[in-house]
Amino acid sequence: MSTFKAPVMCVFDHIFLTGEDKQLKIEFNPSISSFKRVITESKVDTVGSQYPFIKRNGYVNYAQFPLGGLIASAMDEDGIFTTREEEYNGAFDYYAQYNEDNEVKDYQDIV
Repeated sequence: MSTFKAPVMCVFDHIFLTGEDKQLKIEFNPSISSFKRVITESKVDTVGSQYPFIKRNGYVNYAQFPLGGLIASAMDEDGIFTTREEEYNGAFDYYAQYNEDNEVKDYQDIV
């Protein structure tokens, strides 16, 4: 007797932008409003011929789409995009001491 297995579908809730050694996660309200393939074409109208010459570059074939979403430091829990030290530009010790003295939690720390 065989059992039916439903296909597995992946649902991704975030958008990840990556490059070299950085990764940015767009976690809050991610959206892609359109998607378009870009292919370079040119049309040359001829003087003595009835039909134009159309040239198409097959090597230029990339996707173009706008991204939207809220970027906040709370999205970067692991410090993959930037660290707290980089955000505070050398004054991290002062901010950390102030937060400790005034009992400011991470989710309340708005700079």
